[in-house]
Amino acid sequence: MALLNLFICEIYKLKRSLALLMAFLCPLTVVLLQFIMAWENGGEFIALKGWNLYWMGATTLWYNFMLPLYIALITCLICSIEHKNNGWRLMGSLPINIRLLFIVKCSVASLFVILSSIILFILTWISIFILSIIGFQGTDMVNFSFLEHALPAVITGLPIIVIGIIIGWNIKNMVAPLVVGVIMTMTAMSVSHSPKYWAFDPWTYPLIGAMVSDDQVKLTALYLGLGVGLSLLVIASLLSTRSRVFET
Repeated sequence: MALLNLFICEIYKLKRSLALLMAFLCPLTVVLLQFIMAWENGGEFIALKGWNLYWMGATTLWYNFMLPLYIALITCLICSIEHKNNGWRLMGSLPINIRLLFIVKCSVASLFVILSSIILFILTWISIFILSIIGFQGTDMVNFSFLEHALPAVITGLPIIVIGIIIGWNIKNMVAPLVVGVIMTMTAMSVSHSPKYWAFDPWTYPLIGAMVSDDQVKLTALYLGLGVGLSLLVIASLLSTRSRVFET
């Protein structure tokens, strides 16, 4: 019950934040970009390559670029609520388990990642429907599976979520966490192409786990994401009570 009550409380806190708006706008930005690219090509790209490649283009852009930035943003928003009006001192004075609070915040961030992924897939379907209505014709039927790509991305994104909550938990200024997110995302875009080094960068895990065709490599990304993420979650939750935010 304590876990459920904390979870409901965290969701209620985000009711008036930008979290829900960003969960819609970030996927929308990706789909609009893919839609515009198809529009500018006059349908030739879709006619030659098919709808599945159109879909893959949107999801690759999402997992490789936008999703890590979105995680940085959403974890900042989740923690920034406590930095206002002495929120941390209030939470520290309540009869709640601070370690459990940290875990709940990570869970809420994971929920928003799932929500944004669902929105991405829905908006991509809508864009395909619109393109079909206005005369764009593909040579294939869409057979992209949501569960096959979205769930691995959520699992492999766990380390990024935990790191984002750690930064947002301890740093009041939202600029610093976002800068870290941008730098790591840009680094991952280069490292993800390296078979030797991608495993050392958690920001590459969502793309590898969701989009790579090699099943063994995808499985490695899943194991790494789950292992590194859970390890960080346990360590960070144990250390959360020592944070100085409860003293300010």
